[in-house]
Amino acid sequence: MPQKLHSSQPHYDPEFETYTYGDPGRPKRNQLSKLEGRDLLIFYSGLEPQDFSDRDRLYVIGYFTISNVYDFRDLTPPERKDVFEKLPNNAHSKIGELNQDLVIVKGDPEKSELFEKALLIGDGKNPESMVPDLEGITGYSGGIQRAVGHWIDEEHIPETKKQLCTVFG
Repeated sequence: MPQKLHSSQPHYDPEFETYTYGDPGRPKRNQLSKLEGRDLLIFYSGLEPQDFSDRDRLYVIGYFTISNVYDFRDLTPPERKDVFEKLPNNAHSKIGELNQDLVIVKGDPEKSELFEKALLIGDGKNPESMVPDLEGITGYSGGIQRAVGHWIDEEHIPETKKQLCTVFG
């Protein structure tokens, strides 16, 4: 293991024990700050088979149903410390990052989940392309960049939620 990794602390974000996620950087912080209660925040990751038999693909690994959004730009320094005390498992809380650009979202524990088995959403041809069936459900087509979130148009939200509930419900 490289020395710099040996002495560093892991940054578990999102964390699925108490369902928190935070980011101070643009564009993520701007997207997180627009979330409201009951919105879904779906997490995906690039994963490759354990036997390395194929290239990595994108998989949904879990989701939060948002209960709270804490935008540090709207909070005083004492209020920011209060958020860290309320959310001690969050990676940013653990390192005491009082960055005024930070946004932390909290998921409802009864309506948020880390999947035991990830759901394939990548088509395997291009690591950032979505499975065609999901394009029709979500109304989103094109590449999925891991660093940028994607909004699902309002008319596609009911079918997207229905499909998630069917798969994970």
